Amino acid sequence: METLTLKDGSISFDQDRILIQDKNKRQTQMRIISSSLWFIFGVLFILRYTSGEENFYLWSGLFIALGHATVLIIQLLFRTTRGEIQFSEIEKMSIKEKGNNTFFELKLKNRKLRRINQVEGIVEELNRHISTFTPLP
Repeated sequence: METLTLKDGSISFDQDRILIQDKNKRQTQMRIISSSLWFIFGVLFILRYTSGEENFYLWSGLFIALGHATVLIIQLLFRTTRGEIQFSEIEKMSIKEKGNNTFFELKLKNRKLRRINQVEGIVEELNRHISTFTPLP
């Protein structure tokens, strides 16, 4: 088993699985709570518009509610925070960059995505694992 150290955790490559220890679960919980509160705030703005107020409440409430509903749907349906993933479940592994952030993505066969942040120091080791990975049927 090979273990790679992250800034706030580790990734371990076993023979048939990947073990991930990071703060992703806590970040996801905070994102869901925050988006839920903003969604409620947007709905309250829309309800305030129905009491005869200005159009501002309708449009800003719709913008806030729909934006955060989208975040909730994406997070709940298309992302995962699992710490143990079997190689047989993985469809694709890749390293991506957005801005100054480099992250390791595992696309699973059930269409969910597991993203591991802050992998700047271990990109070469991850590329080695990606090049030897072959998806199992």
